Amino acid sequence: MFDVRQDNTDTLKVKCHDGPKAQKNCWVDDTTLITSGFNKQALREYAIWDMRKGTEAVHRAPLGDGKGVGHLYFDRAHQLLYCAGRGDMQIGIY
Repeated sequence: MFDVRQDNTDTLKVKCHDGPKAQKNCWVDDTTLITSGFNKQALREYAIWDMRKGTEAVHRAPLGDGKGVGHLYFDRAHQLLYCAGRGDMQIGIY
């Protein structure tokens, strides 16, 4: 992550997921970030990050059986997280 108000310095640098495939992220609020990616066994997972706590995920868990990376969208008005992967036949609502 970068702070655009500073010159080319990393604000936060952390490895979110151990898998080799793509990763996606979505802001929940000003300090909470949710990422989706893959673990070492190539199983899809998500992680919740509190930017005030540093480089460790607050929570990490499986994210369904999909083969594609989970694209995330958080609806602040309804407090719902939508997740769908390319080629998935369903949309996860959390």
